[in-house]
Amino acid sequence: MNYIEELCSFKNIGKKGEKDFLIEYYKKINNPQNKLKVIHITGTAGKGSSSMMIANALQEAGFKVGLLTSPHLFKLNERIKINGKNISDLDLDNYIKEFFNQVPNATFSEYLTLIAVKYFLDNNIDYFVCEAFVGGKFDSTNIFNSIATVITSIGLDHQNLLGNTKEEILKNKLGILRKDIPLFTRIDNKIIREEVKKIGAKHIKVKRLVETNLIGTFQKENAGIAYEVLKYLNIDENIIRESLKNVLWNGRI
Repeated sequence: MNYIEELCSFKNIGKKGEKDFLIEYYKKINNPQNKLKVIHITGTAGKGSSSMMIANALQEAGFKVGLLTSPHLFKLNERIKINGKNISDLDLDNYIKEFFNQVPNATFSEYLTLIAVKYFLDNNIDYFVCEAFVGGKFDSTNIFNSIATVITSIGLDHQNLLGNTKEEILKNKLGILRKDIPLFTRIDNKIIREEVKKIGAKHIKVKRLVETNLIGTFQKENAGIAYEVLKYLNIDENIIRESLKNVLWNGRI
């Protein structure tokens, strides 16, 4: 069996119980996912480029960085990278086989989350920049003790899963918040302020625009968010600014 092709054929990208399913799985094996230093990123648009900006700068600063993004353009391997290099066909095939046997009947995004966590742990990464698949609250990636969280933007997307209004969608994405952990976002409204207070998170309101080689004012906004996250992680400002001016994000805007 070609396990990569088999996983690519899955249509069950997401469902409401994904987070709980994986939390129960990881509890049984002593929560290895909590060893990872995760920057968790969600949003209707901009989460992919923001994730890449943060990962690139951390790599430039000398760290070994795992990156989980979606979707892929040509190969499934593109979704899981370490220091910009895709997971190999051999490794991906072996991990898929392992989890097909260990965790039957999982969804597409559950399998990718399981694989990314195991691959990054096996390779002793320093940071894991994790882009959510769909929303936040129930997403398969919402299983970490994140060190920082990001919401890039809110629009109408995946309404069958997240809700029919921007307010409902925002509440879903706010599910990634963690107590005492900063949320970096350009959004500032009553819903966010109330949820941040309820969870005990920290609301970092991003206002700055930062120059980047990616085209569009919205990319300067994304770069502004990335800048604030990286400053919070004590990355040298010169490294941050140079990295944000030289973002490589093939096929994306």
